Amino acid sequence: MVRTNLPIVSGLAYLPRAAHLLATNRQLWPYVAAPLALNVLVGGALTVVLVGLGWQGVDVLLARAPEWMAAAGPVLRVVLAGLVLYLVGMLVGRVGVVLGAPFYAALAERIELMTLSIEDIPDRQGGFLSDIGRAFLFELKKLGLVLGVGALALAANLVPVAGQVVGLVGGGALAVLLVCLDAFDPPLERRRLRFRQKVGVVVQNLHVTLGFGIPAALLAGVPFLNLLAFPLIMAAGTLLYCERLRR
Repeated sequence: MVRTNLPIVSGLAYLPRAAHLLATNRQLWPYVAAPLALNVLVGGALTVVLVGLGWQGVDVLLARAPEWMAAAGPVLRVVLAGLVLYLVGMLVGRVGVVLGAPFYAALAERIELMTLSIEDIPDRQGGFLSDIGRAFLFELKKLGLVLGVGALALAANLVPVAGQVVGLVGGGALAVLLVCLDAFDPPLERRRLRFRQKVGVVVQNLHVTLGFGIPAALLAGVPFLNLLAFPLIMAAGTLLYCERLRR
């Protein structure tokens, strides 16, 4: 497989490299199949429940809408239904990350064993429930980050033109940061890094994490497709950590 020394281009190459790694190593398949099956099962159930509730909410909202909006009712229904599906898809994706955390940790460990010497790999700490608990706390801290950046972006939008540009760039940067945090979390978590340290790993290595994070964020940002993409993103993030981010 062709490689390059250009950091950003190298970052772009990790997703296809991870796909090749997963496809050609059968011992990794169980660690991909298990979270996929769990995500599809739980995600499917959540989707049915949440979409049903969301659809009822759309009906209530339209029933209370002013009469002059009646003519636009069909269009509003389509727009609101699309918004509900998008939000449900993103929520289900986040739930999938938390539930799949133990499997992604095991997948990352296997990839580290294939890439690093045994002396460079710390022993796993905790069990299944511990991994899920720490993943849940990790999600809460990322939510705090999102709310903080979101408040700044909202304030920036008060400034005409320049504010919108700043908000757009800030939103894109946040999406890249979040997907990189997810992708690098299994090896970083095994080394018990704190949340700020994990953010520092991403920010201090932007010359390579940016090239990886942009396509990964695009995959993670597609509702329901993200359920299928997360194992690939995690595998690619572990490869990138082992080869370029490990100190």
